[in-house]
Amino acid sequence: MLIPESSDLYSYTTKVVNATGPRFRGSVVLEKPSDNAEDYQLKIAYRIYKRKNPIESGKKVNLFLIHGNGMTKAIWHYHVDKFYQMIPNLNCVIAPDTVNHGHSAVLNKGKLGHEINWLDYAKDVIKITKVDEKVVFLQPNVTNVVLGHSMAGQMALIIAYLEPTLFDAVISLNPVAHVDEKRYRHLNMAFNMWNKRKMVYNKYPVKDGEDFKDAIIKCYKKHGFYKKFDDTILKNMLEDDFDPNQNPQDGYIESITEPLQEYYIYFSGTPTILRSYPIYQKITTPVYHIVGDKDHVGENATEELRNELRRVVHPVDIKGQHLVHAEQPDYFIGVIKNIMDEIIEDSEKNGDIRFEDFDHLKTYGINYKTDLQKIAMENGLRLTPFSKL
Repeated sequence: MLIPESSDLYSYTTKVVNATGPRFRGSVVLEKPSDNAEDYQLKIAYRIYKRKNPIESGKKVNLFLIHGNGMTKAIWHYHVDKFYQMIPNLNCVIAPDTVNHGHSAVLNKGKLGHEINWLDYAKDVIKITKVDEKVVFLQPNVTNVVLGHSMAGQMALIIAYLEPTLFDAVISLNPVAHVDEKRYRHLNMAFNMWNKRKMVYNKYPVKDGEDFKDAIIKCYKKHGFYKKFDDTILKNMLEDDFDPNQNPQDGYIESITEPLQEYYIYFSGTPTILRSYPIYQKITTPVYHIVGDKDHVGENATEELRNELRRVVHPVDIKGQHLVHAEQPDYFIGVIKNIMDEIIEDSEKNGDIRFEDFDHLKTYGINYKTDLQKIAMENGLRLTPFSKL
């Protein structure tokens, strides 16, 4: 049961749709080859929240939340509840499990391969917003915002590059979006240490008569990355990563997300970042780059990423570690509330970036289309400094 279980402000349900394809090689591998393309189709489960009462005036606000490695869509449930209380025009919120996490991992059991590229995850988000939920996101008079943490913070940057008008703003929380040889070596040392110390795991000892979820929470609090998580956040996250119908095997129970898949995500970080790093300078969507003062990314990496994003970046420096949204949720929610207020105000002021004709009419008059074509022709023939292209 999620906490809170219900609300007077919104309803929620879980949907299942096809993930994008074809994916990067090695992403989908069956135990036996098949001639049926459907056998290679991955699925995505996402939770969708919708406001119960109609929004009376102003732009509707839609929010897309993406979890980091090892977590699930339910890590955002507490935040979503608070956002609906704080943001009057919040219309819809979507939070997916990436293809190898939580409910999505159950749907894709036996299909997940040995290679991953975060670009596929970014394309999954684009597909959900542009195809599966286009009646929400691709409507006039709406403000769309994507918020991603860690690897998903980097994914949000990819999304902004691939779809510059899909979201009005990007919020990138402690993104893993910069790498050099020194950091690569450091990460490799960390992966080996985690593997040696078994810090990434999904098997938990359970005593006779002990509540399964309590046994997992107890392990989380003693060993691993989630020791400092807020209790409500931790319980919610587990809801989407636990099969209640399982029976203990040799005194152990399991959570859903497989450690191997988490490691594959870690390993794929450097290749994904190196592949996508050149696009950062070309992003035109406003990027709110949130960095905790105790995040592990390092000051130089933060400065270099912000320099690459200098045309669009809004630096937001906060207190906290890499998992600040789960360790200090109320503090983090306050930070996001301030950012959302600014995004909404700018969106109202700047107009509709997806359906611009009414703004064109106000600016250029009834012959706006002809005038815009004339201006485009003049600009195209004018020699523009190469550095500004």
